[in-house]
Amino acid sequence: MSNLQCFTAILMLFGYTSSLHGFEKTIWQHKLDYIAIQEVENLPTKKQPAAQISQSQLASALSEINIEPKSSDSLLSSWVSSDEVKSVFTEREVKVLSEGLFNTLQSLSSNQLLIFSVSDRHTSFLGIGADTLYSSGSVYVSGNDLYLLLAEAQVDIQKKYIRAGNSVNNSRFATNSELKGFKLSNGDYSSETVHSWQLQLSDGVTQVNQRKDWIKIALDTPLQQTNSIANTSQQTPTTTNQTNVNQSNLTFKAAEKKASSSQPDQERQTDIEVRLEKLKQLYLNGKIPEQIYLQKVSAIIDEI
Repeated sequence: MSNLQCFTAILMLFGYTSSLHGFEKTIWQHKLDYIAIQEVENLPTKKQPAAQISQSQLASALSEINIEPKSSDSLLSSWVSSDEVKSVFTEREVKVLSEGLFNTLQSLSSNQLLIFSVSDRHTSFLGIGADTLYSSGSVYVSGNDLYLLLAEAQVDIQKKYIRAGNSVNNSRFATNSELKGFKLSNGDYSSETVHSWQLQLSDGVTQVNQRKDWIKIALDTPLQQTNSIANTSQQTPTTTNQTNVNQSNLTFKAAEKKASSSQPDQERQTDIEVRLEKLKQLYLNGKIPEQIYLQKVSAIIDEI
């Protein structure tokens, strides 16, 4: 065995894998979810030693992180309210991240941070049903500030895997073994990636380097949602969901019509939801192609 092979074997033995920025060591993993320590060269922001911060402070900060969509040219974009806002992380994801971050804070050196990929059930298409969606990025604490670079927000890892050009035995879904070595991006500190969403700002939360995917959260400041990044001149309604953080705060024009309609209209709306759900199941089971699925959904929505 060559010296290079020996060196690689030693790194694998201790849980290290190569990455864009250096080496990473996995400290927690469950299926495709993981948290790892990563070494970073030339971090754009100067990293200070982490202050004495409680886990509840970290959990509170993570639970208040929201995103809103940018403008979209999709078939159904006209039916989604422009002020749609939803929490990035569910209660489970907040628990995983806050525990992993808190337990590792004091051991991180100045050139280390945590990278992550977490998943949970999120409300899916048109708020009907729920799918397992993944979010990824990197995070670290400098002094009393939590820095979060969000790389992916609530993505379907199956679609991401196939669209990346990876081959699958099943033409529609990748197996768990095929997905095992697939990782979402953890973010690029050198340049901002184009996303369909943007992080919202709030009291104590500011952009880093004028980027919409990178924020700094003051952990010693009460977090209250204020204006969004995209529109600082208009007030954004405060969005809180303490009773069920797993539900996305989606607002649709169709829902607004339903709230003001009569009883017959409400029954008709229920029928439409049933038809949409049946269409979704046909699509997920591979019975109809995506183009036909979107056309049928658009036709149903036109009836509202």
